[in-house]
Amino acid sequence: MSALASLRERRDPAFDPTLTAFVRFAERRFGLAAGRWNALAARKRLNDLMARGAERGETASDFVARLEQSTEDSPLALAAAEVLPNGETSFFRDLDQLEAVARVDVPAIAERVGRDRPVRILSAGCSTGEEVYSLAMLLFDASFVRWGAPVEIVGVDLRAEAVEQARSGVYPISDLRRVSHAPVGWERRFFRAMPGAELTRARPFLRQLCSFAVGDLLRPATLARLGRFDVVLCRNVLIHFEPGAAQTALQSLRGLLAPMGRLVLSHAEAALNRPFFGEAIG
Repeated sequence: MSALASLRERRDPAFDPTLTAFVRFAERRFGLAAGRWNALAARKRLNDLMARGAERGETASDFVARLEQSTEDSPLALAAAEVLPNGETSFFRDLDQLEAVARVDVPAIAERVGRDRPVRILSAGCSTGEEVYSLAMLLFDASFVRWGAPVEIVGVDLRAEAVEQARSGVYPISDLRRVSHAPVGWERRFFRAMPGAELTRARPFLRQLCSFAVGDLLRPATLARLGRFDVVLCRNVLIHFEPGAAQTALQSLRGLLAPMGRLVLSHAEAALNRPFFGEAIG
């Protein structure tokens, strides 16, 4: 267990042995910086996971013991993969970075590679797909993308349920209304309200530009089938990992870059890049 987690548990009596074991599991299995969780956050995650996978009458202690013994592909471990990682995201998050990719990086790469192959972009840790669709919209607005344009945007995430939602392109209308910095009229141009529900769906021409897959940044073999990419975005993901796991993920991402490829981290991760992740990248 990390020194931070150990220190927190010594100071917070709410970290009983069961909660401590649960935090250790999250760190070990998913590389998460679970030592940053306070007792309330850790307990909520445990309760959410028990709601999915606990057997009738099973105590929290027995549940965590079974969780620790679970294999990576067991139903309980897969449920943990859905609950424990942070899936927070939104459309056009850190818009300046996305605009730079759409208006500067992608056109420059396209000029270099020609039309022999598409420009390939990966959103690593894509959650429910908002970043992928945001970039696709910006590429349309930059007049780079039209029907049949040579560009592919791929999103990958550990959570199978998040990937399925991303593939559907369906979102609550309220999620779109909360976005404050975005292209003018983007909701109407790129989404269509679904009848009889407070939901909206990305229009077909936008969905056709995007694809999604399940993969684990800490297990490069699960990513190899995706191929190489000219741009890899991994934003607001590594900050949730332990430093060692972040280094492993970063090495996985480096392995996905095409020659002269560019890795784009969030502003927060760029600040952490030098001490935690090695040399500065993009």
